[in-house]
Amino acid sequence: MVLPERRTAEQTTLVETLCASCPTLTTCRDLALSFQDIMGRRAKDELDDWLDTAKASELPAFLTFVRGIRADYAAVKAAFSLEWNNGPTEGHVNRLKFIKRQGYGRASFDLLKRRVLPMPI
Repeated sequence: MVLPERRTAEQTTLVETLCASCPTLTTCRDLALSFQDIMGRRAKDELDDWLDTAKASELPAFLTFVRGIRADYAAVKAAFSLEWNNGPTEGHVNRLKFIKRQGYGRASFDLLKRRVLPMPI
């Protein structure tokens, strides 16, 4: 999702048109942006209110998301106060999985190894 301040005029017009025609989409957008804002500001005091609002929306995707957060609530709360995270590790894992998927059915382990490991100097 592109932040509102980074959208082009065309993107802004499209989002406004879509939201005007679908109130559910407006709710989804508002919930997503408010969660992103809460996480960005590390405003852990606002998380519970957001979870209640998302649950009250009764949108299936957000209900599942709220259940997931509630299931691991302590870890989510810790993410607000701790500066450490496993983002870089997850990024590398995602990159490796992408490379692996590209080779399904046509690549050997040697080719995968050449694409993943750095070239010797």
